[in-house]
Parts: sequence; structure tokens; C-alpha cells
Amino acid sequence: MGKQELYTPVAFIIFNRPRCVRQSFAAIRRAKPKKLFIIADGPRDDHPEDVSLCKECRDIVKNIDWDCDVKRNYSDVNLGCGKRPATGISWVFDQVDRAMILEDDCVPSTSFFYFCQEMLEKYKDDDRIYSVSGMNFGLTSDNGADYYFTHINNTWGWATWRRIWQQYDYEIKSFPQVKENNELLPLMMIQPFADYWYRCFDEVHSGRLKSAWDYQFLFMSFLHQGLHIYPQENMVTYMGFNDMATHCMNIDENNLFSKAAMPAEEISFPLRHPVSIQADYRIDCLTMVHGFGVSPSGRMFCDKISPKVIEEIKQFPRLLIYGAGAVCRDVIEVLSREEIDRFDIVVSDTKGKSQYVMGNLVHGISEYKEQADAAFVLVSATRKHCDEMVRQLKSLGFAHYACVL
Repeated sequence: MGKQELYTPVAFIIFNRPRCVRQSFAAIRRAKPKKLFIIADGPRDDHPEDVSLCKECRDIVKNIDWDCDVKRNYSDVNLGCGKRPATGISWVFDQVDRAMILEDDCVPSTSFFYFCQEMLEKYKDDDRIYSVSGMNFGLTSDNGADYYFTHINNTWGWATWRRIWQQYDYEIKSFPQVKENNELLPLMMIQPFADYWYRCFDEVHSGRLKSAWDYQFLFMSFLHQGLHIYPQENMVTYMGFNDMATHCMNIDENNLFSKAAMPAEEISFPLRHPVSIQADYRIDCLTMVHGFGVSPSGRMFCDKISPKVIEEIKQFPRLLIYGAGAVCRDVIEVLSREEIDRFDIVVSDTKGKSQYVMGNLVHGISEYKEQADAAFVLVSATRKHCDEMVRQLKSLGFAHYACVL
């Protein structure tokens, strides 16, 4: 495998994380692609340290010590983690008809590149196939092949074609009509699954969520019932659940997505191909339930908050929701039914990186330590984590709180 020529273009998206860039770029260097596109965002105005960090990242990728056609698209201003990837990928597909796409927090095995290359060639004219993923979250199919198909894509190390990206709409302008006609139900099969995605896409369409570009890709895929290829072996390690993350998500260790941090593996060639091309609905369901935390019955983790707690909340000038996972989303929905829309979402430590939940910026709980007496805290986590979170609140001086589960 190592002697094959990697002729398929690779797009590499970087920003301000030198440690991530070194690891992911080392993987690219081992694969030695013949064509490399490097996309970089510019420093943020309110983060002076970005100037040196962005420069350091760009200096790392200057070291192209193999035969390679390199093109660079560097922004002088900060476009953000929504528009920068979207505009960068569009720039790539203005020039080539297919590409593998890696953000700097994704470290692939060498097999990833050759797997994507083979899939991109094999399915180049198949309009049913929308993308190729290098990660599988530990999920495998019993189809007897080396890969399978799902309806839910993953962009933590992936590949696609120009023919697909040309359908991409960053603003998802058709969303209102899609929701009104309930067009996602035939694909999702279960209404609670469709409803989950309506809520996510509404965040994007309304402009409340500005840091996403991948929801838009999935929306486009859903509209056309597109299929996505996943390998039976995981070939990408995701580093985004640590202090280097752009979206430092507070993922429970039992959540399916936490498995994205597992080691990247190599696979054997030649590949065994599936007999039929169809989505593995079992894996779609497992992804929705164990990844996105959506119950097929429609049951929310938190479907109500006691009237006593609601009345207590209203007595305080500040409401904090402690926890940024699936329970937090449900809490926000319950609060909206109670017409309570003024709150802040907090976690133990944001590590200085930006995270959003349903369009709301997540803060570190310690930021509110001086306001502890004036704040009421809803602990939005499973019982397994509540005791630890309450201890943290007490240590910071918070005396007014309630666990929603």
C-alpha cells in the first residue's frame, strides 16, 4: 500500500493550533499527496495571541519535502469556523473534481488516504453516494464487506466530489418549506429523529448558530437521500475533545462520539465491496440514540422541571445551565415552554475555546464565581455526573441549584 501513488487532492484546514497541525500534517507528509490545498483562517481581533499562533501553524505547513503541487488560501481576517471551511472547500472544488478534506484536529492513518482514493474513483458517477468517511465511531456492519452505507455523514476526516459540493447551500434557504412539509420523516423513519434535525437546522437557518458549516452539508444530503460510506475499521483519530479544540464539546464518556478519539487503524487491501448499496438503518438508529441522544419514543431526557424549581428560578436575576450535552438541549426546550429565555450555559472548563449549544455560547462556571449569590444553577447532566458537578458548585460558592434529573 505504501508504494501506491496518492494522486487524489488533499485539502487541509488550519487555524491557530500548532500542536494539532504538527500531528495531522505529519500524517499528510507520510502519505505524500501529489496535490495539496491548504486553507487557513486569520486571527481574531479580540484574541491577540492568534497572530503568533496562526503564523506558527502556517510556518509548519511550509515544509513540503516531497514532490507536491501546493496551493494556499490564507485569510487575513477571521472568517470563523463556519464560513472559513465552507469558503475554503468551495475554493478547492473550483479547481478539482474530488478531494479528501482534513481539519487540523483529525489525524488519519495512511490507509485513510488510499481508502478514500479508491472510494472516490469507484463511486465517482454514482449520484447516490455523497461522501466517504474515515471514521466509524466503533460501529460496524454485518454486511460482509470492508465498508457500509449510512444516511448520516461525518466530516472528521472525509472526502467528496465537486458534483456533490455544487449542491451545497450555506444558508439552507429551503429549510422552512422542508420543515413545513415534514420532508425528513421518510428518510429518518421516526418522527423524533426528524424533529431533532429540524431543531438543528433551524439554528443554522435562523442565524443563531454561526459556527457550523457541516449541518448545511447534511441538510443537503438529507434532501437528496444521499448515502455516506463508512469503513469497518476506524482510520481517523479526532483530537477535538481536549484543550486544542475549536468546539470543545463536553462529551460524556458513554456517548458514541467519544469513541472518535480512539486510535486510527490501518486496513488491508484489496477491499471487499458490499453486495448492495443501501443504508444500514441499524447504524443510523444507533447514531441517533447513542450519539445525538434522541430517544425513538420521543422521550426527552428532561421533559419537565418542577413548578417549585421554576418559581425559584424566577426569583434570581441570573440563571445558569450547568452542562452542555444532550440534557442541556432538552432543558432549553423546557425553559422556552415556560417562557424563560434568559440564561447562560456553563461547563467546568471551556479551555478558552468557543462552543455553542443551540446558538448559545458556552462559558466556564468559574466566570460567575463572584455572582454566585445572585445565580440559580440548573445542573443538566445524567445522575452519574450530578454529584461531581454539585461538589464543583459548592466549592465555588454556589448555594442555589437543582438537578434536573
